[in-house]
Amino acid sequence: LVLGAQEVLKSGKSTKVDPESRGTAQAYGGTLFLDAVVDSRPGRGYLMFAELKDGLLQAFARDRLDETVKLQGNVDAWLALTGEGDSPGDAKGRGQLEISPAALYELPVVLEVLNALTSLTPSKRTAFDYAILSFDVLNERFDFNQVDLVGESMALRGRGSVGFGGDVILDFYS
Repeated sequence: LVLGAQEVLKSGKSTKVDPESRGTAQAYGGTLFLDAVVDSRPGRGYLMFAELKDGLLQAFARDRLDETVKLQGNVDAWLALTGEGDSPGDAKGRGQLEISPAALYELPVVLEVLNALTSLTPSKRTAFDYAILSFDVLNERFDFNQVDLVGESMALRGRGSVGFGGDVILDFYS
């Protein structure tokens, strides 16, 4: 099975490929591109490259998270996967998620007051305006080797992992 443009799979880049030759769908207010080759013969596997352009974080949050969670931002992301068979443990790959501009996590009131006292510009209620997360996929988890959350009042850098089953281990420092 071949879906989309094989050139993307060979180069790992979509910049020089005609978007019309790629598998596309509308997702979370943006465009999802999918290119894949699947060989179901024994000893063969799959190769996939997915890319989301101009997605809306608020659309994802509205669909997948608690309605009280207030997240906004434009999302660009990509994921390259290879594997064999249908077991999630066989999937290996890497990817990146960028949210910019973003409105992530409302500032606690104390930090908001301190921010207003030290700045002549009006305070924003969001802690982070930009986020970039780079990760590897291995052993049924996403290993985040870079998580940068950047805002006007603070910036956090972190690393850790999120398992396919939902277990989360993340460490951050300012």
